[in-house]
Order: sequence, then C-alpha cells, then structure tokens
Amino acid sequence: MNRLNKLNLKKNLNTHDPELHSYKCKKAKKKYSNSCEPTSSNTTSDCCEKGKKCNGCERCDHCKRGPRGPRGPRGFKGPKGDRGPRGFRGPRGIDGIDGAAGATGAPGAPGAAGATGAPGAAGATGAPGAAGATGAPGAAGATGAPGAAGATGATGTAGATGAPGAAGATGATGAPGATGAPGADGATGAPGAAGADGATGAPGAAGATGATGAAGATGAAGATGAAGATGATGAAGATGAAGATGAAGATGAAPTNFTKVINYGGNNVGFQRIAGSPGALSNAIPYVDAADGSVVAFSGAISVNNLPVGTYLFQVCFDVINNAAAPLAGNIISTITLTTTAILSGTLIFSIRPTDVGAQPVRVSDGAAYAVTPNATVTWTSNIVGNPVTRNDAISIYLDMNVTQNAVYSLYISTAI
Repeated sequence: MNRLNKLNLKKNLNTHDPELHSYKCKKAKKKYSNSCEPTSSNTTSDCCEKGKKCNGCERCDHCKRGPRGPRGPRGFKGPKGDRGPRGFRGPRGIDGIDGAAGATGAPGAPGAAGATGAPGAAGATGAPGAAGATGAPGAAGATGAPGAAGATGATGTAGATGAPGAAGATGATGAPGATGAPGADGATGAPGAAGADGATGAPGAAGATGATGAAGATGAAGATGAAGATGATGAAGATGAAGATGAAGATGAAPTNFTKVINYGGNNVGFQRIAGSPGALSNAIPYVDAADGSVVAFSGAISVNNLPVGTYLFQVCFDVINNAAAPLAGNIISTITLTTTAILSGTLIFSIRPTDVGAQPVRVSDGAAYAVTPNATVTWTSNIVGNPVTRNDAISIYLDMNVTQNAVYSLYISTAI
C-alpha cells in the first residue's frame, strides 16, 4: 500500500468525522476507565453498580467515548527480510520426438557458361642447351706411294776438236765461247724400297688467329618514298550474332621433364660444397630434389697447376648421413671418373652423360685456345641402373682425391617439374 501524504490524510479524516462522533466503544480500554464518574442515574446498566466506575459496556450512557482522534501517520516501512534459500532444481523434462525430415528442395537451374578467357601470353623462350662434347680426332691417313721417275732426255752429239794453234802473244781475253751441249745422263737406277714411316710428331701449337679484315663501307640508304594518302574509313558493319561456343579441345600432351642444374664449388678430397651455400659441405647442406626423375649429365671446370697423374672419382650420392666421412656403396647413384696419364696445368673442362658410349675427351687451355688433350679422359658409371632420383632425396657430390680448390662442378637432374 502506498503511503498517504499529509494532505490526503486530512481529506480522509474530514470525510469520516461524523462517523467518529457517533462511534461507540465496544469495550473501554483500561486507560479510559476513569472517564465514567459515580452517578445515581437509573439508566445505569447491570454492568455498572451505583457509585462505582464504569466497566466499559456499550449500553451504559456513562461509558460512551468521545470522538475518535485523527489517525496517526503511518510508520516507516520495516527493513526487507533476508532472501530465502534457493529451491532445488526440478527434474529435466522428457525430450520431444524428433520431427520428420523436410522434403528436399528442387535442384537449382544450372548457371550460364562463363565467357572463354583470353589466351595466355606465350611463355619465355628456354635457355639454349649446352654444347655437345667435341668428338675425338680422326686417325691420320696412310702415306701414299712415291710417284714414278720421269724419262731421261737424249744426249746431244759432241763437237769436233780443233787443232792447236801456235802460241802467239797473249792477246786480249776473248769472249767466252758458247757452252757445249750437256752430255747424256746415265740410265736411272731402280728405286729403293720405301723406308718405314717415322713416329707421328706431337701436334704443333695452334697458330695465332689472323686479324679480322676491315668491314666494308655501308652503302647509302635509298630515299624513302612519299607516303600515300590515307583512305577514308568505311562505315562500321553491323555486329554479327555471337557464334555458338565450340567444343572443348582435346587435352594437350603431358608436360615434358625439366632439367635442373646444381653447381658445386671445388674442394679437396671429401664432400663438395653447393655453390652459394653458407659454407657447409653437401652432406650437411645437400640439394633436395623436389620430384621424381634421374641424373642426366655432369660437367666440370678445373683450374690447376701440375695436376698429378691419377684417377679421380666424382660420386653422385643421395641421403648420405649428414656427418659421414664418405658415402656407403648403397648411397652412390653415379660415378664420373676423370683419368689423367700425364701432369696437366691450366684450365681443364669436360662434360659427360650416361648415354655417352666409352671415354669422352677433356679439353685444356694453358695460355692458348682450348684443345683436346691426349692425356685425360672422362667416363660415366651408373651404380644404380637408370641413375634415378626421387622426391625429397638429399643430393651431394663426393670426391675421393684432391684436385684443387679452384673448380666448379655442375650436376644435371631431369624431373617432371
């Protein structure tokens, strides 16, 4: 119930004032019992005795109360009681039955075919392939037989001898007489047997390249003809209806393999370094192959002074333990053998492929043009048939003898990417 303000309380008291004046007490409270004085009136009810105080009955005229006083203001609202404990949670209701699955909607209409994309730009032209190895020089032809001697001419007749003159005084020296005709040559003896051919001399040094002749003068350019007048542009024709999309072309042939080149920096005996690596050898930092394929070629360039006679093995390996001192036989894919039969100096170059038959030549430059040397060859041995590599193989190069620090070797691997 809302609390009444003073104005509303006064208004209510004025409304009920007549009732308060006519109100009769039902039973006088003890504190009002002194309101009745002793009386001799015969109107005293049985509850009152003459000369005594009123007991508070309603029938006695002496027990009537005065008007009720105004109602006191309402007391302040008491403090809110503590919150009662929370009731126990009721049991969970039974799950309802699953509704039936809705019907599958009709499939949407197929989207319109996309426009054909513009043709892609032509790919860049691939780098030219490496030059093939120079063929071995052909053997010298046999020496031809000597030609037959020409016939001897006939001898002229001798002149007659004059009689000796008397010795006169020595006159002036006369002019020399005419030379007599030569006597006839004796018959030519039979030709001797041909001597045995001498040993072939060492090839002479290559002659210096001749100077390039001066270029001829460039002829004068002819006069440019006058440009013809541009014809008027014809009216644009109406755009034709779009033609129907042609059938899709057949799938092109599968891409061919691609060849990757890995360069290894020259080192002494042991694993070689991959060019550009942070310095670790190729067993610790190998080249990781990214697809299946095979080893297809190997080449070398060595700058050396007095390379000793010997057999140098370059072994192409896979998955060598990173701290191995040398590869195991099962880790070797291919072996390239460089054989020298004399001490060599200068820059040696060679290349070889597993498809080459027999030994291949080595060329040397030592202050002159590169030329094939008879003192070195290179061969290929496939330790694993087909020289295969597979994806994630760790590829490294191992050299079994010291060559030189100044060298670079290139390994060619063909894969599908």
